[in-house]
Amino acid sequence: MFKGKRISLLVQVISIYALIITLFISLAILSVYNFKFVADEVNGVSAHTVPRMLQTKEAQNLFTNALLNMRGFILYADGAVYETNYRKDISKATKEVQAYRETSKEKDTQEQSAKLLQELQEYQVLGEKVIHAKKINASNLAELTTQGRDLVDRINADFSILSEIQGEYFNTKSNAMDKHIDEAIVTIQIASVIISILCIIIALFYTKRLLKRISILNDVVVQIGELNLTSSHYKRSINDEIGDMLIRLEATKAHVRETVILIQESSSTLAASCEELTATTDAFSRSAESISINVTDIAISASESASSITDISTTIEEVSASAEELSAGTLQIDKNTQDAVVESQKGMKLLEEVVNQNETISSSMESIGSATLALNKSSKQIKTIIDVISNIAGQTNLLALNAAIEAARAGEAGKGFAVVAEEVRKLAEQSENSTREISSIIQNISDEINNMTEISNIASIETEKGKEVAFNTKTGFQKIIEQLERVSSNIKEMSQASEEIAQGTQDTAGSIQTVSETTASTSGRTQTVAAATEEQTASMAKVASNIAELANMAIKMNENVSRFKL
Repeated sequence: MFKGKRISLLVQVISIYALIITLFISLAILSVYNFKFVADEVNGVSAHTVPRMLQTKEAQNLFTNALLNMRGFILYADGAVYETNYRKDISKATKEVQAYRETSKEKDTQEQSAKLLQELQEYQVLGEKVIHAKKINASNLAELTTQGRDLVDRINADFSILSEIQGEYFNTKSNAMDKHIDEAIVTIQIASVIISILCIIIALFYTKRLLKRISILNDVVVQIGELNLTSSHYKRSINDEIGDMLIRLEATKAHVRETVILIQESSSTLAASCEELTATTDAFSRSAESISINVTDIAISASESASSITDISTTIEEVSASAEELSAGTLQIDKNTQDAVVESQKGMKLLEEVVNQNETISSSMESIGSATLALNKSSKQIKTIIDVISNIAGQTNLLALNAAIEAARAGEAGKGFAVVAEEVRKLAEQSENSTREISSIIQNISDEINNMTEISNIASIETEKGKEVAFNTKTGFQKIIEQLERVSSNIKEMSQASEEIAQGTQDTAGSIQTVSETTASTSGRTQTVAAATEEQTASMAKVASNIAELANMAIKMNENVSRFKL
């Protein structure tokens, strides 16, 4: 017996699912790690690079608004509002550039922002000069505005350069981010393919082993269905429910094989006993015929004696001769009676053998009944095991359906697993159909066993009747022996009477009367013996018929049992 650690089917399936789930969790962790890295880069771009680009654009827009307000102040007479807005916008633009410079980490952006900040500060000083010149209508206003236009051109050029530098940084980080995203996607795809292949390999390996073991169970069940009870070479490889079923099926085959062998031996013994009993009944019948013949001879002798006595009564002169003839006749009758007693004793012995044979037959029938009950019990056990296999096939079908559902959820990656699940489901349905056929065959076997049980019960009843008939026959024989002993006693009395007749004729009349009565009694008794012998012969014929029927039952039982391959 396999003594390894027990691993049930549920534990096996849960372990496989746990392994697959672990692989997919690993894939998820890898995906999260890669996408987190990319997300960090995106957050870095969105939190630093993009705001700095927007900060640069905002500073340039504020500077442009300051220029527009300066032009409005110069062009319009009442430029107080434009003056105020100019100072506000140029101050904000300067602060934005200064903040950009302070948070800048790259050398080129630091240098460019410092240059731009210096130019903005110069323009701010120049703007104050222009405002003052405009208010006092100074002659150098045109010169100042010309200087301002040159400075504005430089500032705009520096803003463009700073935007280009910032754009290059953004493009560089965006390209790196795209590259990392592509690498993460490729890594996840490769990991997905590897994990999917591993899952398929695990599923195929487990399914192949499971199908192989189920195929072994199917082979054993097919052997049982074909009544092949020979020992198979299959051994349990894993300590689980399928291994338990294989061991139980093999044990069931062994039990059924032992039961069939016992039935074969019992039926053979029964057939041999029937043959011996048939021979005994034939001998008993022949003995009964012999007794009947002897009794008939006795009756004839009694009739002849009665005729002789009548002749003696009519003719006293022939008393002596008749007495001698009567003496000789009584001696012959005595001899025949003794022979009849001997034959009756032989018949009694044969009848005792019949009784013993009936006891043997009764014991054999009880053994047959026990064997058929054991066989019926074994067939029920087989049916129970078939039900267990059917339930397992149904559970396997449900597992395959669940696997197909999980594969459908997995999408494209689960198509291969779905195909495997469908094959498992088909095999489970085939196993369930096979168990139904096997169950039908086992039911037919059970019906035949029940028929054999009924036949065995009928045979047991007939055997009991045979025992009763044999007992009655034995009683009849005892009565016959008693009657023959009485006849022998009467014949001895007749012999004594004949001697007395020979010795004297004085008592002839009385002796003749006594002989006449004795002869009549002998004739009646011989008729009783003849009737009892005929009844005994009829009873033995009935016993022989029952024995023949029992022999046919044994032959039919042998034919049914011979269908099993041991």
